[in-house]
Amino acid sequence: MNHQYIYTSLTRISDLPETDFVVNKLPREQWQNGDYVVCKITDPGSSILKLELPNGRMRGIIGGELLVGALGERFATLEATGTWRKVGEDLKMTVLTGAGLLGKLTSKSVYMPNLIELVYTGHTFRYGEKLTMDSFVRPETYVPYTTPVILFVGTSMSAGKTTSARIVTNLFKHAGHKVVGAKLTGAGRFKDILAIKDVGADQVMDFVDVGLPSTICPREEYQEKLAQLLSKIEKVKADVAIIEIGASPLEPYNGDIAINAIREQIKCVILSASDPYAVHGLIKVFDIVPDIVTGVATNTLAGCRMVETLCKVKALNLIDASTTPALKKMLSSATGLSLENQILETEPLKLHTRIDFVHTTKEAKLEQLILDKMNHLFEKYNDLIKAHVIIEEEKASSSKGKICKIELSSPGPRIFASSDEPTFEASVAETVRDLDRQLLKRKEKMNPHL
Repeated sequence: MNHQYIYTSLTRISDLPETDFVVNKLPREQWQNGDYVVCKITDPGSSILKLELPNGRMRGIIGGELLVGALGERFATLEATGTWRKVGEDLKMTVLTGAGLLGKLTSKSVYMPNLIELVYTGHTFRYGEKLTMDSFVRPETYVPYTTPVILFVGTSMSAGKTTSARIVTNLFKHAGHKVVGAKLTGAGRFKDILAIKDVGADQVMDFVDVGLPSTICPREEYQEKLAQLLSKIEKVKADVAIIEIGASPLEPYNGDIAINAIREQIKCVILSASDPYAVHGLIKVFDIVPDIVTGVATNTLAGCRMVETLCKVKALNLIDASTTPALKKMLSSATGLSLENQILETEPLKLHTRIDFVHTTKEAKLEQLILDKMNHLFEKYNDLIKAHVIIEEEKASSSKGKICKIELSSPGPRIFASSDEPTFEASVAETVRDLDRQLLKRKEKMNPHL
């Protein structure tokens, strides 16, 4: 890889990191949506900002570095708006998303940190031809779309769509079904579909795979790209598609086109809402009545009751494990697919627990003790997805010597605990007790009326 540049995740469909290219400046009138360009970082912005790499990992920034991203547009209601079309003669730009969506910032929430500022240095070229996202998209043979859809929409960004999609994906995978995950609209970020992959989806894809940095583009262009994307999804031959309409259908990302294209295959609509009144507004505008409302609007019993009274739809806080039976019943009825936990019935729970022994010898007795304790947590908190356990011996005088670290994957924030005790057995027991306390506290917070 050429380490002269930071390759952002919008380059993940290209071979730019592996194959040489040259950089040539082009006049503004020759710029187009989806062009791959090189920019120099002039201001890293807030110290908390990072760039998303092609593998989905996040990287810190140093002023003066060169990055490769794509020209595009963003129009997010809660964070920022911007477009490459507004770049002036000074050629100054902004990183509009961590994925490397580049353009001139036109507005920003006061709650957002200062964004990364750049100056254009040139377009990427190879053999005299400008390189764009489209340069790396293979032609897709069209096939009619027939895969059943669980559709996730939101009243705004950050309303909980991706978290809800992860939970539902996990339910279908635990029941042994083949699942494809996709994001049809929004601004390019790899993390959203990776989150679906992380909980077991057999394949994931989004509009970046068909050459769009975001879905703010002419309607005719988006319809053509959407047909390619839906054909790719159909060819997976999945039992069910977990499909997210990024941002909100009310924003200018062509969400209405996406919804209409798959409307006949939609078996269940799950709406993540920021508040009950937004649910009512979306129903009126798009003539879609959700089967389930979740997200921020359902965080409390009061929110659930208002949604159900105002909109006459079912409200479920999906991150509350007590709602899982009702959710499974609704999904099974809608799709005709059983959600009985076939995998867990035929395979031991230890498949959800990875154990690494570091600087110490693997012990079968200790491994079984860990599996027993972790299986108990999985049975007690059924929204847990997997666990990573590290058993490590530390020779330092400041340590008791026997360390156990455990990280749990589940909907919501990361759950982690670590203990350092004279024996591994004691360290494991204390770490699991700490996790149990954290999980119970989280459950009580999500169920304040209990």
